[in-house]
Amino acid sequence: MRPAFRHLFLGLGTALLLAACGGGGDDGPRVAAPTASISPDRASVEVGATVTVTATASSPGGGALTYRWSLGGKPVGSDTTLSGASTKATFVPDQPGNYVVRLVVNDGNADSGTAETIVKATSLDPVANAGADSNTLIGAVQLDGTGSQPPEGGDASRLVYRWTLVQVPDGSKAMLDQPGNVRPRFSADVPGVYRASLVVAYGERVSRADEVSVNVVKGNVPAVVEFSVNGQSTGIKVDRGSQVVLDASATYDPDTPADKSRLQYRWSFSNDFSGYGSTAVIEHAATARAVFTPNVVGSVGVTLRVFDGISTSEKSVQIGVVKPQGEANLAPGLISPLVPYSNNTYEAELGAPFRMIGFGGAYDPDYTYPYPAYEWTWISYPAEWDPIANSVLDKGNESNFTPTVRGDYTIELRVRDAEGATSNAVRQTYTALLGANRAPTASAAISTGNTSTLIGRRVTLDGAGSTDPDGNRLTYAWTLLDRPDGSTAELQNANTDKPTITPDKAGPYTAGLRVTDSHGFTSRTVSKVTLLAKSQNHAPTVRVAPTLPYSAEQPMVLGRNGTLAYTNSVTGLNETLETWNGFSLTSSAFDPDGDKLTYLWSVTQEPAGNAFKLLTNGACQNGRSYTDAWGAANNVTWAAYWAEILAYRTWDCADVGLAPSVPGNYTLELLAYDGTDRVGPFAVSVPAVVRSGYPTLLLEQASTPTASDATGLTQKLFPFSPSYAPTFFMWSPVSNPEEAAKRGSGVAYYRLTAYDRDYTITGVAVSATVGGFQPSFGGLVDNQIVRKGESIVVALNLSVDAAAEPASGNHERPVSWTFRVAERPDWTFQYQPSVFYFR
Repeated sequence: MRPAFRHLFLGLGTALLLAACGGGGDDGPRVAAPTASISPDRASVEVGATVTVTATASSPGGGALTYRWSLGGKPVGSDTTLSGASTKATFVPDQPGNYVVRLVVNDGNADSGTAETIVKATSLDPVANAGADSNTLIGAVQLDGTGSQPPEGGDASRLVYRWTLVQVPDGSKAMLDQPGNVRPRFSADVPGVYRASLVVAYGERVSRADEVSVNVVKGNVPAVVEFSVNGQSTGIKVDRGSQVVLDASATYDPDTPADKSRLQYRWSFSNDFSGYGSTAVIEHAATARAVFTPNVVGSVGVTLRVFDGISTSEKSVQIGVVKPQGEANLAPGLISPLVPYSNNTYEAELGAPFRMIGFGGAYDPDYTYPYPAYEWTWISYPAEWDPIANSVLDKGNESNFTPTVRGDYTIELRVRDAEGATSNAVRQTYTALLGANRAPTASAAISTGNTSTLIGRRVTLDGAGSTDPDGNRLTYAWTLLDRPDGSTAELQNANTDKPTITPDKAGPYTAGLRVTDSHGFTSRTVSKVTLLAKSQNHAPTVRVAPTLPYSAEQPMVLGRNGTLAYTNSVTGLNETLETWNGFSLTSSAFDPDGDKLTYLWSVTQEPAGNAFKLLTNGACQNGRSYTDAWGAANNVTWAAYWAEILAYRTWDCADVGLAPSVPGNYTLELLAYDGTDRVGPFAVSVPAVVRSGYPTLLLEQASTPTASDATGLTQKLFPFSPSYAPTFFMWSPVSNPEEAAKRGSGVAYYRLTAYDRDYTITGVAVSATVGGFQPSFGGLVDNQIVRKGESIVVALNLSVDAAAEPASGNHERPVSWTFRVAERPDWTFQYQPSVFYFR
């Protein structure tokens, strides 16, 4: 489980662990656990009626009993809560469906087993569901009544929706665009709370009203960063050795243009120039006006970051530093010690080529061209070693040698500029041995994965991702590199892999991490992580849904749809895995503050015997990935890796895709976390059936006009009208008959299969909005009947009128194919692709 999981759901894991262990160790003779059973006053109840569940419990040891009631399951969209005290618990079902009530009792020594009962809620009237309360920014808001349900045994397609805005903030002119639509919209024009009420009708029966609240906040407008360099904003050139003035007094906050008191300034160089001889330091770097003095010629990048109390803005500029006119040439220089290449240390592996580089430490204050020549000279080496045969000393910035003899190798480097001036000399010693040490790499992160929090909340940083290529033990050194103005916050336990910090002021906190291995070599670079502390937070909004709205009438079809082949480039092993049909769930999460979100999906219901299969496009791997080198080194095949991934029942991706193998209902829940507030769980269920058990008319897209095997079919749902249809490329039969004949006229193919009855296809029609295009159906005519147990393949064909050819180029949705199902007026089909025509 990744760090975000460990932190976010630590309490849940602890509770489960305690329950599993019975609450303690083996400190005395074992006592029989208490027993409990529960029964509702009614097994079936009308929505809105109070249900009372009564417990019967006893303790063999005679201990006093405590009762832990919980609602283990409820219908999607239900907000029902359970009130439990001692031997009785009550709840009021608000949605049709099954409610699972659970009880565990404890007698001071042990827990009982879990007692469980199910109460089914039904409704003779339709039930309105206006959706979950949410937070959002000013702008368009879409309501969602798709969770509403018809009376018991009714048809959801016959529901009639009646939305009303019952509350808007003062000054708002918000109005619903389509009050009779299942998903109407309104424009939230001022901050505040908007309440919408939904009533649904089914014939003469009308539901109770259900309300939803939308808390609309004014989005923060980040600060507009403006600054000048010596009074200039473009084409900036300064003399080496002269003071440079950085002035950001023109920076402002659009939310409070006249008040700049909240603004915090941070100036920095875009790159670390210390390795190029630069000794420049930005003075007053936390104020609107800063200065520095460059000492080398070149291009210096300067960045200003401004925090406005909520978010950070930044702007960068390149400053050209030139040699003052008439000033004499300055000699180049070298920084000591020379920086090793990549993650090498000053130990060289015996018998392996070793690269020595000088560009990390050589500099020319005048930046003359050509750049300094590098002069490498061997000073000492083992007597048995031949420097001519085993080293290449280049005039450029990189040389290499192969140490074939154990011992110390000392090289000297000087650089010379175009005018012949010579730098100081730097000597570097490399020790050749077997098992040369390599440098570790630091990795700084925040344990939850979130980058924001509230003032006063303790946050744990995480360096556990730091690595050492030799497997050496690491020590950690964290430093607080920056904190908001006026903050006195400090890192706690800064020499561990998981230090903590408690922000005391709003703004960004930047921490840096270096790690040192057991041989004393420290990571080359500092790994940095920034935490944004806020004074207030707006919780995220989550709308969990499958990408296709599967239902009992149109469930997902199980089954194999193809294979994936894989060859490990290291071992040469060839493997093949089956791919199956699957479903995808999206979180559709939105955070009003723009905070980074972390997620936890979990399976709460699946049929017995299910084993998830591989989707064609893979699956959420919880941050893992398979590489050929890793698989070879750890003796893990590609198939074995995926077997482990497919055994997961929790995932940390924003969206998940699953390919089930057993028919039944699959229910998943999602929790989301923005670093401050956890929201959820949000549940979604997907019914799945084998192909032969499909209950109605199955619509599938076919890869060819004769596709009959499941590997060439992709399930679609009615009503079908894709918002995006792939572009169809069509060649002119007049100017390019061979290409036109090769490509054919079939735009797409669909298969219709009737499982429960005969279906009549009516309203078969085509249309063209661009002259010259001639769409037609193949294999389908108006009032055609798809007989029970039979399939038809429908071709969407397109030709052109040779006498009135369309223009070359892309035509946006120029043609349309439509039909509907007579027995289900709400089941319609409309396909409108774009067409790219070549003349």
